Order: sequence, then structure tokens, then C-alpha cells
Amino acid sequence: MLAITLWYHFAFPYGSEFLTPAGIEALKSGTTDYFTPAALARLKDGGEAFLEAVQTKAELASLFWMGGTGLFAAFGGGAFSVDRTLLQKEF
Repeated sequence: MLAITLWYHFAFPYGSEFLTPAGIEALKSGTTDYFTPAALARLKDGGEAFLEAVQTKAELASLFWMGGTGLFAAFGGGAFSVDRTLLQKEF
């Protein structure tokens, strides 16, 4: 399942625009009350840098959890496993 999420993030990346065309026009006009000056500075590219950061975070999170689950599946729980801590023996 985690491999599928990783594949999905690579196969279907986010688009290049965070705002709709109407939002970009409102951003460029600068006459709207919806954007603070800080938001205007961050969204001057239409949100492309923001979406790139979100895409990278999603890919890395999927890779991290897939790797951690793979290690757990390959080597077991070790000292934290139920059979070692509660049952005091290994199966």
C-alpha cells in the first residue's frame, strides 16, 4: 500500500498553479482584501514554489514510511516485539 502511495505521488504530481486564473488576476491587481502583503510576496509565482515544496514533502514522507515498514517487515520488532517483551520467548 505504501509503495502505491509513492508511485501515485510520482505519477500524478500536483499542478504548477495553486491559484485559479481568477485568483492570479486578483493577485496581480493588488486591489483585493483577500491577500496580505506577506501572501502577495509568497504567491507572486501563482503558488508554484509552494506546490513544489508540498510535492517534495509528500514524496519524501511516502518514501520514509515505505522504508521504515520494509525494515520492520524484514527484521521484525526486535526488543519491542510482543513475543520478546510479554511472552519472554522468541518464536
